[in-house]
Parts: sequence; structure tokens; C-alpha cells
Amino acid sequence: MTQARRQEIVELVAKSPHTVGATVAEIGVSKGSFYRWRARMESGLTRQGKKPVWNQLRLEERQIVLQQALAEPHLSARELAFWLCDHANFSVSEATVRRILKSRGLLPRRAPEQEPAAKEGPHKTRRINQIWQSDATRFFIPGWGHYWLVSVLDDG
Repeated sequence: MTQARRQEIVELVAKSPHTVGATVAEIGVSKGSFYRWRARMESGLTRQGKKPVWNQLRLEERQIVLQQALAEPHLSARELAFWLCDHANFSVSEATVRRILKSRGLLPRRAPEQEPAAKEGPHKTRRINQIWQSDATRFFIPGWGHYWLVSVLDDG
């Protein structure tokens, strides 16, 4: 059944002088379906059951974000968000700017030193005593003096 037909049924039942149960029974629709359709229409839900987002950027605002990002590619997402809040007629978060830029492939790659750590090391050990790790720490014990703790760990 189309959305237009559902809306027509909801309006027909609302105008009917009879009870909801009698009217929907005459039309051949269950009361549960009628109440679900009416609630969806009153709340503004779409057919997929999603409410429109009240704080979503409009298309024009997204275009301004993209235009400014292309005009000043040296700005980071945070700097671009601040610039837009100061100079455009709307406010936008850094996360939203980052999502918009990422969807268009405009985010530059991170510097190698800023990349997240790898899950595993690049060198796999195959036997014991192949790779060793060590760490040294100096600490002070009152009344005893400075001591070194050197730990050595076999990575195998």
C-alpha cells in the first residue's frame, strides 16, 4: 500500500462519525496498522522509520564547508571549523567538518610520527634468543642511594 493511500485512510478515519474500530473494519485495515500509520505521520517519521535530524547541516552549509576547504587546503578540520564559526553564518563542529572532508577524500594523510601504533611488530621471531628487549631505570632509595634496575626480556 502506498504512503498516499495510508494518509488517505488516516484522514478518512479522522473525519468519520463512527468509531475507529468500525471505520477501519469497514475499510479492511487492522486497528494496529491504522494507529501505527497515524503515529508515524504525526511524528514526522519517514517510510524507513527515521526521524529527520533537527541539527543536520543544510546542503548549502555543506557546500560552504567544501568550498572553504578547497579554497584553503592548509587548514586542518579544527581550524576550518573555527573559521566557519567566525566568518560564516552557522556553527559547525570539528567532527562534522572532518566527516565531510573524509567523505570527499580531502583529508590529508597523517604524518608518519602521528600514525597509530601497529597491532604487531614488523619482525616476527622464530626461535628463542633471536630478539631481546631491555630497559634501564634509575631510582633512589632513601638511606641507600641510587640504584639501577635493568630488565632484559627475550622476545621469543
